[in-house]
Amino acid sequence: AGQVATMFGRKGEAPGEFIYPVAVTEDDRGRLYICEYGGHDRVQIFQSDGTYLTEFGSFGSGPGQFQRPSGIVWREGRLYIADAFNNRLHVVTE
Repeated sequence: AGQVATMFGRKGEAPGEFIYPVAVTEDDRGRLYICEYGGHDRVQIFQSDGTYLTEFGSFGSGPGQFQRPSGIVWREGRLYIADAFNNRLHVVTE
């Protein structure tokens, strides 16, 4: 019987907007990393209150590009991002 504490974002491809957000993780400083796909495959970074900071990645199969980033975890200063359709794992340093 929980209640929604807060929400952020809306439909779109601009900074702070989402098409299909599918995974989120939090780093040691409380920043949120959110994977999304659906035309602008990327990882967006937010403060814990939902304030947009930056993003990285784009659609494609080259270095730093994703085709459906679908899972993400923060561990010891690194992001591990599952890139489903490219059949690979990106390891990104802070």
